[in-house]
Amino acid sequence: MSIEMKNKKHTRTIALIFLLVLFIALIFAFKLINQATNGTSQWAQTIAGSGLIESKHINAVWFTDKGLSHFLAGPMGFKSFAQFKLVATVGTTETYSTFLLPIFWDLLINWIALVGIIFLVVSIVLSFVKENKINKILSEKGTTTAIEETKEITKEEIKQEAIELEEKLEEEIVAKQPVKKKVKKPAAKKVEEVKVEEAKVVAKKPAAKKPAAKKVEEAKVEEAKVAATATAKTESKYVIKKHYNQVSKKDLLIKLEETHSEFSKKSVKEVVDSAFEIMSNAIINNEEVLISNFGKLTKIHKEAKKGINPSTGEAIDISASNTVKFKANKHLKENMSKGKWTGLTKVKKEIKK
Repeated sequence: MSIEMKNKKHTRTIALIFLLVLFIALIFAFKLINQATNGTSQWAQTIAGSGLIESKHINAVWFTDKGLSHFLAGPMGFKSFAQFKLVATVGTTETYSTFLLPIFWDLLINWIALVGIIFLVVSIVLSFVKENKINKILSEKGTTTAIEETKEITKEEIKQEAIELEEKLEEEIVAKQPVKKKVKKPAAKKVEEVKVEEAKVVAKKPAAKKPAAKKVEEAKVEEAKVAATATAKTESKYVIKKHYNQVSKKDLLIKLEETHSEFSKKSVKEVVDSAFEIMSNAIINNEEVLISNFGKLTKIHKEAKKGINPSTGEAIDISASNTVKFKANKHLKENMSKGKWTGLTKVKKEIKK
């Protein structure tokens, strides 16, 4: 399945911010539960009598029943971050070991809160930066930022579209092909000339004799013959002719801009221009331009020779010149051999018989 973008922005960043708020709320809840269950005077006496913690670090208010206003500070404030000795010996006559549970829970919650908040804040910043870059690229391309699944086009559908495009191209070629002008019938002109001659003859000869009628009839017969021969000589017919679709430099730039949307149009044009300039200079300097999986461009010198002008048949001198020869790579030849297209298409033409 391919991925298409819709109009939603910073969805991942918003989700991470919501997760951060939920995490902080959970930390508050666990600290409240710790104070509600372990913030008793008995634990205050046990911790004070253990000798592990100095009295100045013990938060006495945390162990009172005056409310839960000091639950964030914990039983010993920020000192709990570094208090890892949690087993103490208590008693004077009868001693026993005890585990300082309130301090343990406060220590654990504090470290989880510190590590979790740092991790989520860093994730939010990175996600925001990444989504900004994606939005910038997609805005230049003309799309937005949410994802939606679209169906993948099958090979048969691609082939069908290619056939339809070829048919449309043939129709456009036939429509754009200039139709040769038909030979104008000279009959009307001849009739006018005959009429002029007839008028002259009538003016010269006496009115009793009327040979002009006979000439008009002969002129009409000649006109019919000329019209018949003119229609018989030309005929519209579809002729098979080679036609190749052209890919210009502009087309290459458009394709590259669509494929590499992360680059600007100016940078793509500069890269393409410099690539063609490097290849041109290499060919001018008698170097081979070898492009893997495509082919080889080489400079060839043609000596001066005698030739014949095909229109006049006269002998002409053809001067020496240099040209470029392209030899296709084996990989390109194999790919071309897979297709059945020959470059032939039907074109409407006027043919003389």
